[in-house]
Amino acid sequence: MYTTNQEQLQEIEYLTKQVELLRQMNEQHAKVYEQLDVTARELEETNQKLVADSKASQQKILSLTETIECLQTNIDHLQSQVEELKSSGQGRRSPGKCDQEKPAPSFACLKELYDLRQHFVYDHVFAEKITSLQGQPSPDEEENEHLKKTVTVLQAQLSLERQKRVTMEEEYGLVLKENSELEQQLGATGAYRARALELEAEVAEMRQMLQSEHPFVNGVEKLVPDSLYVPFKE
Repeated sequence: MYTTNQEQLQEIEYLTKQVELLRQMNEQHAKVYEQLDVTARELEETNQKLVADSKASQQKILSLTETIECLQTNIDHLQSQVEELKSSGQGRRSPGKCDQEKPAPSFACLKELYDLRQHFVYDHVFAEKITSLQGQPSPDEEENEHLKKTVTVLQAQLSLERQKRVTMEEEYGLVLKENSELEQQLGATGAYRARALELEAEVAEMRQMLQSEHPFVNGVEKLVPDSLYVPFKE
């Protein structure tokens, strides 16, 4: 009988030490849990910001793509107009070649040419003006060049937006990985808490058994202080 009581006391003392050790570990894990909780909230906020930035970047990419397509359509249209104007100009000049192949002009034609010579053709100011006008690009050509430059700038901006989106997707993947690691750590902390509660319940059960079966439980009370049996906080 005495041997049995001694064994029970030794087992209670062992379990009490285990509970104390687990209590200390539980306190450490509680601090880690609080830190992990703060980190998880920060990562969640970062995650939400990255998602919002990704959506905004996607919308900007779509908008730039539509703008580039619209400008490209305008360029094609202006290019066709320029080609038509060039063809039209060549068509207007072609009758002049035919005129050269005609017979010698009549007296009326010679007089008309003389008047033109006097007033227009050999007027240097007028000739210089015609030359300068021929050297200047047409409004359609200028607009075409301007649109081409705009398309080049927008394409560069679109490339930057795509690179930015790739970077945000990589950051988003890292955040998801960190969240997964935090969930695993939180799961391990929960397992420690559950084990500590199980051991505390075992010690409390054995203590009740000793109180009901043996009259000298007061000696056990001294070996196992009440402060060790305070339930763990969730």
